[in-house]
Amino acid sequence: MSITTLMATPSKPADWEVLKPVIKNLYLGDNLRLQDVISVMRETHQFRATARMYKTQFLKWGWHKYDTANRIKWQESTSRSPRKGKKGVRRGYGTTVEVPLPKRLNIFQTAALDASKSQPLLRVMASFRNFILGSSEQKHGWLLQSPFTKPSGYNSVMISHLMGALLQFQEGRVSQGGRLLRAAFLELEAVIANGHIASVWDCCVAIPQVAANYDRVDVLLIFLRHLTAFCSRYSPDHPMSPAAESLVAFFQSTPSNASISDYTTLAWRLWTDTLTSLVGEGSILTLHAHRAYLIIHPSPPTTIAASVLQKYTSLAQKASSTLGNSHTSTLAIEFEALLTQSRFQLHEPDSNSPHLYTRLRSILSRLSSKPENYTRAPECWKQEDRQIFRGCWFLGAMHAVKAGDVITSREFLTEFLAAPSDGEWVQYAMRLEHVLNSVGEVVESDKVRQKRESVQFSRDVTEVLTQVEEEARVT
Repeated sequence: MSITTLMATPSKPADWEVLKPVIKNLYLGDNLRLQDVISVMRETHQFRATARMYKTQFLKWGWHKYDTANRIKWQESTSRSPRKGKKGVRRGYGTTVEVPLPKRLNIFQTAALDASKSQPLLRVMASFRNFILGSSEQKHGWLLQSPFTKPSGYNSVMISHLMGALLQFQEGRVSQGGRLLRAAFLELEAVIANGHIASVWDCCVAIPQVAANYDRVDVLLIFLRHLTAFCSRYSPDHPMSPAAESLVAFFQSTPSNASISDYTTLAWRLWTDTLTSLVGEGSILTLHAHRAYLIIHPSPPTTIAASVLQKYTSLAQKASSTLGNSHTSTLAIEFEALLTQSRFQLHEPDSNSPHLYTRLRSILSRLSSKPENYTRAPECWKQEDRQIFRGCWFLGAMHAVKAGDVITSREFLTEFLAAPSDGEWVQYAMRLEHVLNSVGEVVESDKVRQKRESVQFSRDVTEVLTQVEEEARVT
């Protein structure tokens, strides 16, 4: 059930259609931000709708918001004939292309899969690579970015909800798990409307592997069917649609954790190979793709982790000399290097390197001393700076809890709970809860859980879920 059908205002499609010209003029004509559109519509037209409702409606209308240069580029690229080159036909959103897989990814040779069932997997790989190529050309301008910068603007709330649901199911709290799972389905609408390249990673790689980690192929199939149904109903030309359909066909034919692991390994290689061809092996995008796979993998290869850490360290040095040691990109790369080192229990790259806490405090000090941050609270910083800020407090708390350092863990945990709780905060919180429980710190774990639940269940989502649950009880 769509969130738009449950909110008090607007109550029917006609409520949107009558104001469509006004909204279009504000959002596309005047190029206002979505939050500004919401404010104008509320104050001038008494039209009350949430950001999620607007995004879903924009998806139905086929509106896609970019800056002027990218919007023009999009219109030109979709009106021209397909371009052909050494890598074959390449076009983006809303088109069907045939993209050959790299030779090293011949899935029929490298994976122990039944050949009669491999065609759905081949289709999803082609859709997957097409989405990456189309996004790089038309949405994020990756080829024009520096090797130190990642595309921003994606909030991984959906995967946080799903991970939380699987954890609740594992611990026997079925009701809480069901509520989180329904929340993930509601967030899926915003993920598809956003169209960010990270959405294909979450939907088509991270979520399958996470489901396998918790031995819940059944939940994975429910999610993928929901994804397929939503795409076919609201955006059948979305590049996620053929990928989702192919995944459902493949996992229905081979419903096992082993087949999921085979698939995610191949998809990750395809992801990193494609990024390498677009932005280079030493780009932060490519390194982040490597680390993302290592994080979701139940038994990540130590050799790959060590190689990624070495490349992060090298890239951080280059960023510092090129951009300065207090630049956001430099600090982000330094933090991700520490996150990789801690996550995989790797030795310090240099025996004389300062301790993890010292390095985290150094990042936090430089971050807080930036002119644009110095007189403002972290909640008012740019998104990238907020991500680094809460990540440092999380990593320090996690390391201290595992080491049994009670005093330091209290310091970092207190600051983490007070940090801006958007973005990846919920995922960090779930990991802290698990570790705190594992060492018997039940009281501290409960503090994290209470804050996490207040963040995960926003007022709008809570209202929708409550109404759905009440309707289910009545019927």
